Amino acid sequence: MITSEPVNNTEIFSVKVTSDSPQEAEQIANTIAEILPNKIADIVDGSSVRVVDYAIVPAEKASPSITLFTAIGVLIGIVLACMIIIIREMMDTQIHSEDYLIQTYKLPVLAVIPNLFDSSDAGYYTAYETTHGTKKG
Repeated sequence: MITSEPVNNTEIFSVKVTSDSPQEAEQIANTIAEILPNKIADIVDGSSVRVVDYAIVPAEKASPSITLFTAIGVLIGIVLACMIIIIREMMDTQIHSEDYLIQTYKLPVLAVIPNLFDSSDAGYYTAYETTHGTKKG
């Protein structure tokens, strides 16, 4: 909840208080600013500590950044979707057309089994297509 660190490796240090309630964080930080100079003066002889700036309630939420997390989530989703598509394409071992055989393996095609359920292929076999016992064509 409370962190402190030196500013640019100097004798000045900042105290950061993180809390769900901004008012609580401000109250804790200002209490530290009131008590800490006296405690440091008691421990270190001849030291003078003064507060440079007191805490104020922030006008807007510091974290989490919803837009940043949404953008990261969208990018991760796109990358995962692309990876899945690429892996599925690489793992596909089916022969989808006769053109694939000709272009890939440069083999002659001896025969083609027609797709009897494809209505867009209005060729020689449309008269023999049947679906659920009804004759088309």
